Amino acid sequence: MVSASDEAIHNALQRLLKRKGYVIMDKAGVPIQTSFEVGLVPPLVYLADDMVRDVDPQDELQFLRVRSAKQELMVSAHPEYTLLVVQSTGAQIAAK
Repeated sequence: MVSASDEAIHNALQRLLKRKGYVIMDKAGVPIQTSFEVGLVPPLVYLADDMVRDVDPQDELQFLRVRSAKQELMVSAHPEYTLLVVQSTGAQIAAK
């Protein structure tokens, strides 16, 4: 039986997967599902997590957002997986 919570998660994931790019990684940083070449993304996530722990050793990275002129990279960290979504910025969409 699928709960309302499971259905909401499934619907949210389906919306995210329509974005320009996405990666779902396990806690070791190994891609489970991806729509593009991962490259330097796992080291970026690890560096951000290390930076958070340097500020407060009891804290952990939960969300990271990096924006450039053309794209933004959003990372949601969870103890068992990491979800990364890449999308075009509004500036790039407006220029088309």
